Amino acid sequence: AEYYRILILFAVFPLLRAAFGSFFSGIGRTRVVMLANGIGMAVNILLNYVLVLGSWGFPALGLRGAAIGSIAASMISVGILAAAYLSQAFRHDYGTLAGLRWNRDVFLQLLRFGLPSGLELFLNVTAFTLFVQFMHSYGRDVAAAVTITFNWDLVAFSPLLGMSVATMSLVGRYMGARRPDLAERSAYSGMKASLWYTTIIFVLFLAVPEALAGLFTPGGAGAHVDAIMSQAVFMIRLASIYLLSDAVLLVFGGALRGAGDTRWAMVTSVTCNWVLTIACWVLIRVVKASPEVAWIVFVGMITVTGGIFLARFRGGRWKALRVLDAPAAAPTH
Repeated sequence: AEYYRILILFAVFPLLRAAFGSFFSGIGRTRVVMLANGIGMAVNILLNYVLVLGSWGFPALGLRGAAIGSIAASMISVGILAAAYLSQAFRHDYGTLAGLRWNRDVFLQLLRFGLPSGLELFLNVTAFTLFVQFMHSYGRDVAAAVTITFNWDLVAFSPLLGMSVATMSLVGRYMGARRPDLAERSAYSGMKASLWYTTIIFVLFLAVPEALAGLFTPGGAGAHVDAIMSQAVFMIRLASIYLLSDAVLLVFGGALRGAGDTRWAMVTSVTCNWVLTIACWVLIRVVKASPEVAWIVFVGMITVTGGIFLARFRGGRWKALRVLDAPAAAPTH
């Protein structure tokens, strides 16, 4: 609670970071975002070491220190992004300073396309959190195994999220230029790149799940540790399957959102996630199914959701959407 109270007082900085970061991602200058977030991450690690543990003569603040480190990192990242946004080059090329004033039409368009995506993320994270809590209700061994699996899932998932943002940016750019053919090609190129990456993770998760789980399991041996290892190995191996589906879901989901198909993406994604959460609640609390069965259902539902998004993209209805009400580009000769 203390950690949360400190973070929420400075919640404006993650919001500003998202806004500035989206601008640079949208114009294809993702290195600026990477640099700002990389420096912020380094500051966060350093301050956590100093303030959480009480190193270099500083007091050991525990979770308070972790919150202070996160806030300082957000401030620094926002400062770097804001400085770049207001730099002379971007003021000249994109009119960033002039763009700071109120524009009702642009604001309403941002709400039209942004609100479904924001609401989708909120509802999906809520559903996912409930699913994790249901899995934790099996007991401490399953809870530890789920936590270990999702730790590795997060490591594998983050680059796919970056590919989703890249695909969304390119599709949005080409749709704005009235070139749906190039938008479609960008999406399939993003899918190919993601499949190369997920194939490596797939092999890693299948080949050495014991080594991956062993990094997080408590030292020593015994029935408690063996139970955690057994569950974690099973879950990591199955996670290799749904990471492939995650790649399909994220890339084509990003493509659809970049084309402006945000409402369909929101409704479909939220529906699938809540169907999964309710199904797992029934399995765990009513049917009393084993954690293995619940995990298989989780992986299966992610796979089905990825297939639905692929089918929507291949259907091609997104090609008729217009993200911005701007005139088409003049023909070239």
